[in-house]
Amino acid sequence: MNYAFILMHGWGSNGDYWQNLVNHLDGNDYFIYEQGYFSNKEHSKLEDVHHFVENHPNDKIVGIGHSIGFIKLLETNVEFDYIFGLQSFVNFLGSGSTLKILSNNFQNFVSEFLKNPGEMLKNSYISARIYEYFEEGMFGENNINYSLLIDDLQSLKEDKSHLLGNNDIHYHIFGSHDDSVVHPFIIKDNFFEENITFLDVKAYHSLGIFHSELVAKEIFDKLAELEKNND
Repeated sequence: MNYAFILMHGWGSNGDYWQNLVNHLDGNDYFIYEQGYFSNKEHSKLEDVHHFVENHPNDKIVGIGHSIGFIKLLETNVEFDYIFGLQSFVNFLGSGSTLKILSNNFQNFVSEFLKNPGEMLKNSYISARIYEYFEEGMFGENNINYSLLIDDLQSLKEDKSHLLGNNDIHYHIFGSHDDSVVHPFIIKDNFFEENITFLDVKAYHSLGIFHSELVAKEIFDKLAELEKNND
């Protein structure tokens, strides 16, 4: 079975997030979608995604999204055969008792971000131990697309659960217990238990960077399982 992968990075990141994972896709073709948060990377277009799909008529189309990238994949209207989320969500603030707590934390984050976006992004990369994986000067004032970052940041207040309304969507979410950005209880709140796997590794919010080989193995194992169930 051949696969064609569409990779969508998360908020405040770029396609370099996938530089390790693509080495473990067993030679299958892939397309990295650039969301355009930084001007040194050309912003991908939706038609680029559909063109990639059209060029792989005999392959299974598989989406892999990190964090908000999972939502972005669902919004492409591509008919994915399978879609995977790494530390992902469809309702970032959760529901019930978690909503009030996370809403307050979220508003504090937005306020701090608006004061100094570049510095805050840089410091978050440093604290997450991923700064070295991205280009020097990435957070320069003239390289940051502030309006897009702010628009997507504000969109996190929206519940996108309806995007999973189609029962034909075969998806699975991988999380880590130490994620302080997309907490495990948010993943449990957003998705059915049978669609979740928590990997027992130290990953912060970067499973795809620190554990790319393991993540690829888990994805291929899950693909084999899903293919078997669909036979």
